[in-house]
Amino acid sequence: MSDFLFEDFASELDSIEVRQPSAAYQKLPAGEHNVEVTKAQLKEYDEDVQIGLQVQSVGGDFNGASTWVNLKIKFARSAMVEKIAKEQVKQIMVAAGIDGLKDVEDLVGATFGIKLEYYQDKYAQIKRVYKQVGNPTGKSDVAATADAPAPAESDNPFDRF
Repeated sequence: MSDFLFEDFASELDSIEVRQPSAAYQKLPAGEHNVEVTKAQLKEYDEDVQIGLQVQSVGGDFNGASTWVNLKIKFARSAMVEKIAKEQVKQIMVAAGIDGLKDVEDLVGATFGIKLEYYQDKYAQIKRVYKQVGNPTGKSDVAATADAPAPAESDNPFDRF
């Protein structure tokens, strides 16, 4: 029989501090939202490279809710996927008023409107990027367009918000 005493182990657990998961986390649901990029990172997997963006809702019913979207900027299996990701990065830059990127972290703080969808109810995908929505200073700020009247219908996606 082992010298291990479970009672000793269990008594030591009282001195261990564990951070509780935040009950405040809320996943951003599919739909149209005004968002701010709160984190940006470059991820490399074998031959593939993607930009991971954590986007957080600013204003509206889901203020503070967030999710990660991945834009596959180098994807060995599909040039079309690469093209779409590059277009989305450029649309984000235009919408947020960013002239050029020196690093993926230059996207942090960018605010814009998006239409968000989920693939297999798990993977967030940006379906559309809209014009700049303002410069919130924190997640409690309401986006500049939250109380604005609805714009006239237009085929130009940058006229949506």
